Amino acid sequence: MSKKQARSPESYENEEMALALVPAVLSACGFTSVIIRKRGQVKLVDAITATGGAVCFWLKQGWTGEQKYSAVQFGLFVGEDDEDIPDERFLQYVDTRVARVKVRGATHALFIHMAGELIRNWVALKIDDVSVAYHQQMAGWPQRARNTKSATLWFEDERTVEGADCVQAVSEVEISLSALAAPFSAAGEEPVEKDADAGPASKKMTTEIERRMRQAAFRQRLGSYFGWRCAVSGITVRAALEAAHLPGRNWRFDSRISDGILLRADLHRMLDAGIARIEGDRFMLDAAARIGDYARLHGVPLQLKATANK
Repeated sequence: MSKKQARSPESYENEEMALALVPAVLSACGFTSVIIRKRGQVKLVDAITATGGAVCFWLKQGWTGEQKYSAVQFGLFVGEDDEDIPDERFLQYVDTRVARVKVRGATHALFIHMAGELIRNWVALKIDDVSVAYHQQMAGWPQRARNTKSATLWFEDERTVEGADCVQAVSEVEISLSALAAPFSAAGEEPVEKDADAGPASKKMTTEIERRMRQAAFRQRLGSYFGWRCAVSGITVRAALEAAHLPGRNWRFDSRISDGILLRADLHRMLDAGIARIEGDRFMLDAAARIGDYARLHGVPLQLKATANK
């Protein structure tokens, strides 16, 4: 069950979406210059704190879906009977994985639980505390930590089932992303929470984080469908493109492909400022904005043809 849950077809399909959402979460929590690096199967996320400090997260995607539990897996012992493998080998395996990502620069770990096209929950730890938490779960809940020959660290479980309390080994060393991003904040406060009584997952979801994630998910869908091409200028520089909702659409409810277009960032800002507008299938500019390079963009038809990347 665990291996299937961890790397189901759905998990593979939403991995790209997860990578698009992580910067949105970190930015909403106060980090800047968020960059994702892939080193084989290892995913690292570099970010800068409000005080200029560098943080490098080891990103691990947990089991996906709407269920209220999730865990990250570090590897599977193949070709051996479960009962023949001593606990020490599991512990050494996790410790070795942690040591390797530290060599690559990881200072922290970030575990995420994807559900649909949003990150439902996330947990941040200091990198050495990954081993600490796993050792504690092995000591108190070995069946879960071994998980049928797969070294598994549970970071979320809201069910009333035996062993669900194993997540306390993680929560005891969990750190706040907002506090990590701005340790000397003048306000000294966390973002305002909503649905604070709804459990450990929802308590972390602020309106701003939800907004940024939904925008990032919308951008990812549009980019995949339209081949990462600006609907007006035609540029294909991915970093310069943003998702723009068409007139009358709302970011909370309207997120289908037909609800938006990809625009160059400056054109998106002009649209939001009201000096540009979409009339029918054309991009229109106020007379005062038709200067320089912008003049040629007035009245151009929107490029809304899907590509093979959809």
